[in-house]
Amino acid sequence: MKIAGLKNQSAWFRYNKAIRELPTGDKARLKTIILASDFVDLAHNDILALAAEVGVTSPDFPSSATAWVEAMLSSGIPLQVWMGRLSFTTYAIVEAHGDVEAYWGGNYQNNIRYFAKDLRRMVMLFIKGIRAINDLTNTQTLTSGNPGGLPDGNPES
Repeated sequence: MKIAGLKNQSAWFRYNKAIRELPTGDKARLKTIILASDFVDLAHNDILALAAEVGVTSPDFPSSATAWVEAMLSSGIPLQVWMGRLSFTTYAIVEAHGDVEAYWGGNYQNNIRYFAKDLRRMVMLFIKGIRAINDLTNTQTLTSGNPGGLPDGNPES
């Protein structure tokens, strides 16, 4: 299923805001869901490889994919990760095969792109799912994830 409007800066801002407001238990569940992506380790390793290739050392960057996801859930998902497009990469010649001629291809882009696609989908389904369940069960308030905002039908709450 394709949901329109997830790959833009407004969606990135809205979902980062929604993630920041999640309770600790929900963040832990979202972390587990994100870590189930086939591309989270590959994307993390590609970022480390790119840094090593260009000679950048960052003691602050998490050394494991799990720590990286935890950092993103606590401080925000970087825009480059959300969009699946690095603003800087290195390039290498991709060998010719069949009818395709050799060309310069960006290193480290594919895994980031595939991870971003998984990430956007997982975050969207999780946040919208929480809101839908809170609305259906009439729990929580407008500020804590219930779009209807009226738990128990009481306008005073």
